[in-house]
Amino acid sequence: VSMLNLTSAGQASANLVQVRLAGGGVDIASRVACDVILDVIGFYRPVTGAVREGRFVGLGSAARAIDTRLTQGDVKGGDSLVVDVTKWVPASATSVVINLTATECSGPGYFTAYPYTSSRVPKASSLNVNAAGETRAAAVIVPVSNLAGDVRRIKVYARRAAKVIVDVTGYFTGPTNGLSENGLFVPVDPVRILDTREPNGGGPVRVRLGFEPLAGEH
Repeated sequence: VSMLNLTSAGQASANLVQVRLAGGGVDIASRVACDVILDVIGFYRPVTGAVREGRFVGLGSAARAIDTRLTQGDVKGGDSLVVDVTKWVPASATSVVINLTATECSGPGYFTAYPYTSSRVPKASSLNVNAAGETRAAAVIVPVSNLAGDVRRIKVYARRAAKVIVDVTGYFTGPTNGLSENGLFVPVDPVRILDTREPNGGGPVRVRLGFEPLAGEH
């Protein structure tokens, strides 16, 4: 199972990966020689019952928060785009899950989604592009603050000029939410459940997930 793919020498690429811990760490296997950067954005704490915070709530369908192709055009290199997610993320949420897309890029560079209240851009990249004109997307989890007037925002930094699209797919609950076991993360070893390259693997499919929680985990 691959978490990140490269298609030519010299490429840089980033992706969000959530992985089961074994012995307090993770192993990274590379199919070819390359430099690897690992940035930690959070962790899941084991629980034995219902909790208030840290539960993922997915939207019924992804909601487009901003598309600069329809508004300001390019986000200039070195600038940060402010994205309002108030409409889809409740005041009780601690973070938002987005799909970040950069398109019509002016050249190689990277994009970083980070909290609106942060005064500095984090060193970690959320999305990388390798050439002018590329379109790339990646999932990102971003802490979100409840500002005055119940406004919730994040920022997206652009290293190179490009048009930016942000789609909200869900959020994580906070300490003021109700108790529940819904949305708790269950880690498993990666397993391939679909590959349309395989014989009889083409055509429309519906994937049903039947994972059962491990003992003592939710």
